[in-house]
Formats: sequence, C-alpha cells, structure tokens
Amino acid sequence: MTEQQEHPLNRHLFIADNLSLLRALDNESVDLICIDPPFAKNQTFTGSLRPPLTKEERRQELETLAGWGIRSQRDAENAGIDWPDADNTGRFSDIWRWEDDVHEDWVTRIDNDYPALAKVIDTTRTAYDEGTAAYLTYMSIRLIEMHRVLKMTGSIYIHCDTTASHYLKATMDAIFGSDNFRNEIIWKRFNFHADAKRFGKVTDRMLFYAKSPEYVYSPQRIPYKKSYINSHFRHVDDDGRRYRLDNLNPPGGRGPVYEFHGITRAWRYTEANMLKLDAEGRIYPTPNGVPQLKRFLDELPGEAVHEMWLDIPPINPRARERTGYPTQKPVALAERII
Repeated sequence: MTEQQEHPLNRHLFIADNLSLLRALDNESVDLICIDPPFAKNQTFTGSLRPPLTKEERRQELETLAGWGIRSQRDAENAGIDWPDADNTGRFSDIWRWEDDVHEDWVTRIDNDYPALAKVIDTTRTAYDEGTAAYLTYMSIRLIEMHRVLKMTGSIYIHCDTTASHYLKATMDAIFGSDNFRNEIIWKRFNFHADAKRFGKVTDRMLFYAKSPEYVYSPQRIPYKKSYINSHFRHVDDDGRRYRLDNLNPPGGRGPVYEFHGITRAWRYTEANMLKLDAEGRIYPTPNGVPQLKRFLDELPGEAVHEMWLDIPPINPRARERTGYPTQKPVALAERII
C-alpha cells in the first residue's frame, strides 16, 4: 500500500461539510470529482441516507471504528462520525439567504482572487435574487478548492437541474475556464412526470469540465438497442451472423483509384485490402452493381455514449440500493462517470 493510500482521508466516507476536508487535501492530488450538491430548490429535504445495514456490514463498520479508537455512539458523536445504530435520517435545507449563509471571508477571497466570478455572483444577485447569489457563493468557495486539488489530467462532474444550472455554468466558466467545458449531460431521471401548465420535467443535468487539455477521457460504449438492431442489421449470412451494409466511399472523396467489381473509382481501402475483404466474404454485391461492405453486429463495439443518458433508469422502488432519500442517484450513474 502506498503512503497516499494510507492517508486517513482516502478510502473513507465522511458525512460532513466538505470544505474543511477539501482544504486538507494536497494540490493536484485528485483524479476525478463528482458532486451532487444542493440544487437551490428553496425547500428542505428529509429521508434515509442508506439502506439498513446487514449483520455482516454492521460488524465490519464496528471493527473499522474500533480501529480508529471509536467504540461507542458517544465516541462517534465526539468525532463527528455516524454510529452504525444511529438514526439514519438525513436532512438538509436547500434555502439560501445572503445574510445567513454567506461568510465574509468567502466574499473577500472571491473579490480578490476571482474578479470574473465576483461579477457572475453580483450579476445574479442583481438580475435574479439574493438567494441564488448566496447559493453560488457557497458553491464557488468549494469549487475553487476542487479546482485546486484536481490533477491536470482530472475531470469534474456536477449534478444539477434547470433551477440553477445556467448560473452554475457561468460559475464554472469563471473558475475552470470556458475552454475546459466538455458537456452538459442530460440524464432522464423520471420516466413520466406530469405538470399542469408546462412540459413534464423528467431530466437532471451534469456539467462536465476538465482541469486542462491534458485530461483523461475513456470513450464508452453501450449495447445497441433491439429496435436499432432490427432496423439496421437486417441481413443475415449463411452462418446466422447479422450484418448491416456500409458504403465504400473514401473520407473526403479522396482515396486510391482502381477497378474493383468492374467499377473504376476512388475507394476507401487499398486494392490489396479490398481483395482481402472480398476473399473473406465481407463485400456485398448490390443490385446496382456498386459493392458495399458488410459490418457484422458481433464485431462492433456498440453504440457510443453521448450526452443524452437515457439508458440509466431511476432507482426502482424495491431496489436494495434505494434508501428513500428524495435526491438519491443510482449506483449505475456513478459507475458510468467513474
């Protein structure tokens, strides 16, 4: 185990204000940040933070706490840590007031070090309301620390919805730089939601930013939908393999010119490769005489994940991961980001 892995802040869950924890982290020490912060919804949320512990999970938690010298609920309370048998209800107020929720030192630091960010907050305070400006100040002082601890190869994802997503976008542009914005990801949170005088709101957003152009990104693929397979992979060869047809036009219309299947023109591949594909039975002679390429379903990696995430369903009411907390996100959503 490395020295960094042994650091007490690593590989543990803390239920606390993240600002003090962030300030304890080293510069450029984090690969990935994903936050599900308050959304500025102007309401208070209450619900269970996690499913009930099994006997084995409870035993493991008690052993871990004992290793830290915490052997009772009072010890846990003194350390600011959840005791396994404690009330599992979580509450947070998503109502923001400038006088109550904004610290003067936050404003001073933003004014001195981030003048563009200060203008974003001041404009929001003037053009929209003080509550949203207070929310942005609360978020900004933490996002500044997140920018500091994120590696140059790192990325950050911020869950939000339309309540404040546009204001958060401007905030992130001021801290991370608009050039480092990568995507606004749309996640379909509900399958159905009816609103009386507007289109039903069924989605949340995630703002995806990189720390720098050096950021690491791994393209992802998901299986093709059955409807897509049926509509695009309509052909089946003698071995029962499904395939679709693709043209052999070269990119930009420029490619090697030669005669193939009686047609002289520019092709996508060299003549040697075309003859090889033909010998492997991968060339399909169309009725009009222009050959096409067979692309077999079992050889394709699947559909590229785009910025509209419709394939991760909301948490099933009977799912074991469900806690009952109203803003809980599914594990699959975190796995996609990681």
